[in-house]
Amino acid sequence: MSLVIMLWSGTVSARGSNLQIYILYLVRTFNVRPFSMRKTILSFLVAATTLILFGQANAVLINYRSLDEVLNEAEAVLMVEIDSVSEPVKKGFFVHIDFDARLLKTLFGSVGSDESISLTYSQGMPQPNRSPLVSGSGREFNLKKGDRVIVLLKANDSGEERLPVLRVEPITQLKAIQQKWKAR
Repeated sequence: MSLVIMLWSGTVSARGSNLQIYILYLVRTFNVRPFSMRKTILSFLVAATTLILFGQANAVLINYRSLDEVLNEAEAVLMVEIDSVSEPVKKGFFVHIDFDARLLKTLFGSVGSDESISLTYSQGMPQPNRSPLVSGSGREFNLKKGDRVIVLLKANDSGEERLPVLRVEPITQLKAIQQKWKAR
């Protein structure tokens, strides 16, 4: 009995090349349909072409620092309510976001006596063969108006108007932050 399947626009039979025989084997053994076989072969060809054109594939991760590590660098810890948040801006190998907040309480350290404060957060972006070490918690780019959060500030050595943020944590982390601050 001759087994014939339609692949692409032509017919392939068991008397063809090794590839054709292998395709027939897959169809009979695993009950693979010709249409899904076409998609599988096309996906493989695209992946192989990309690998040939661009060389080895690079996997890059963002390495988040622990809360303990970041607390050791913090100059002040504030509880704030977010008033406004800008869109993230990519600049070179960094992305940053600005936000304005209303100071609810100074937990540790000191900032001016202003009730309204301007903040900025900046983080490195992944690059080929280089994983950035990030102080943020991952929540910094998901802030929205009305969020109440804890903000860890670093020293404002540059004298900028906006205070540099190391990390943003949810209010639920208050006790953990207080304990870790006292233990440092």
